[in-house]
Amino acid sequence: MSIEAIINYSDEEKVQQFLMLIKDPAVQPVFRLYVENILATSELKILKRLSTLESMLGLDDYGEEDFPSIPEQIQQLSSKIDTIVTEKPVETTPEEPVMIYKTSLERKAVELLNHIQTNVKTRHNDIYMNNAELTYFFKYEISEDLRTNDSNLRRVKKKVIDKAVKMFPECIFISKSKNGRHETILVLKRTCKIGTVP
Repeated sequence: MSIEAIINYSDEEKVQQFLMLIKDPAVQPVFRLYVENILATSELKILKRLSTLESMLGLDDYGEEDFPSIPEQIQQLSSKIDTIVTEKPVETTPEEPVMIYKTSLERKAVELLNHIQTNVKTRHNDIYMNNAELTYFFKYEISEDLRTNDSNLRRVKKKVIDKAVKMFPECIFISKSKNGRHETILVLKRTCKIGTVP
């Protein structure tokens, strides 16, 4: 069959001839190559747009899993939202705010109050620490990272006691002994609840 004979065919006959050629196994690789070339060189940048669309939809993974379509995903999300809205809201108990003590002086004051509340025994109907007990606490019982050297212990002890009284006026106060050397005593108030350091 010559090319001139094909040209003389009617449009319908040309289409029928073309469809027959496409089904021919010898013509199919050439036809596929021709279509791929059109897709790759198109001014519409079809392959680039398709790649961008796949990555935006999360379908650029060529695994063999069957992904639900976008309308199916929307329906699933809609049903999840409906179940969340219809469920009874969970009641939460308000938590007490946690105080963060930044300076070492504040941390020492907190540790001092904790020590008085948990480790000091009741004497004469009061819970208190005298001067010797305070000195022992600052030398040996306070956390190692908060300990200080002996040369400035009196000054540090006074600062920490003053800070503790300032930070927790509802829990502790300073009492000076009226007799003798006017010793400083740190007393835990009876109104202070044990273990309630903010």
